[in-house]
Amino acid sequence: MSHDILNISLEEISIDKNIPLHATIELLTECNWKCKHCYIPEHNDSGLNIETITKLLNDLRELGTFDVTFTGGEIFFRQDVLEIIEIARSLNFRVNLLSNASMLNKEKVEKLANLYIAEFSTTIFSLNSLIHDSITGISGSLEKVLNNIFLMDKYNIPIEIKTPLMKENSCEYKELKSFCDKNNFKYQVTTAISSKNNGDISPVSLRIDNNDYAKIIKDIDRMQDIGESKKIKPLFDFDDYLCKPIINNIYIDCKGNVYPCNSFLCKVGNIFDSSISDIWNNSEELKKIKRMKKKDLPECVNCDLIDFCGRCPGLALSEDKTLYGCSSVDRQIAIARKQNSQQL
Repeated sequence: MSHDILNISLEEISIDKNIPLHATIELLTECNWKCKHCYIPEHNDSGLNIETITKLLNDLRELGTFDVTFTGGEIFFRQDVLEIIEIARSLNFRVNLLSNASMLNKEKVEKLANLYIAEFSTTIFSLNSLIHDSITGISGSLEKVLNNIFLMDKYNIPIEIKTPLMKENSCEYKELKSFCDKNNFKYQVTTAISSKNNGDISPVSLRIDNNDYAKIIKDIDRMQDIGESKKIKPLFDFDDYLCKPIINNIYIDCKGNVYPCNSFLCKVGNIFDSSISDIWNNSEELKKIKRMKKKDLPECVNCDLIDFCGRCPGLALSEDKTLYGCSSVDRQIAIARKQNSQQL
């Protein structure tokens, strides 16, 4: 049986059995970088204590959760992060890490290798240190990241590189894609720069200029195998769930608040008020969200961009304050895709 077939089967079983197959836990908001576009408004929360995290992991294990992603802030800002990862692995979770990779050293990398981390995902804005370090606000940050990802690669830790594109680094993705292909790293690139979680829209000004958008989206779609001959329409099946990934995903932030995912910040509970099991099985708000279908979106039904749209309800909620209306971020991408299709 292939790995892909196995994954599909697990997804289908988890949906059928109402299992939160994937869980993301925000360990803290503190960070050693000062990224211009960051959606976290304040980096001052040291996160849940290890006892609370241990109980949460045990509760998720009982629910049948298969993999856990730890995110921040910068997770290695926590002195106990390796202990937390070790606890998760002892419970047989598949563990993914989201980190800027700048706070690692050989000892930590050896520990991660011995814990058989499933994937280490980090961000590189450009291979030009002037551009990368300007976005992070930290001189020397690119050098540290590159040194540490090559160190992890020597220890056979799977690496994913992500690039959020802004005006400042809008031309950097092709070189980064070649770099990742050469080194057998996974690569993801996005143009979705969102407002901060507190409603501050200042990061929006960093977005790519409209004049460059269509070409960049065309390149990104090719990179991510959404070819010119392929239809975007299957991404927007009206009989499908509002967001299929949230059917078997759960996100817990560093205050214990629970959401459908880390991009879909509609609070459905808090682990200090109810157990994660009770929230997953009994939260009326979560049930309502999981029942919603794309055909329940009145503005989408007759939209002329529907064949080109991969609407994210989380972005619609954060950017446009609605689960039911248009996502301005996804609309911009859909417009670019439509323009590209008309040039064929």
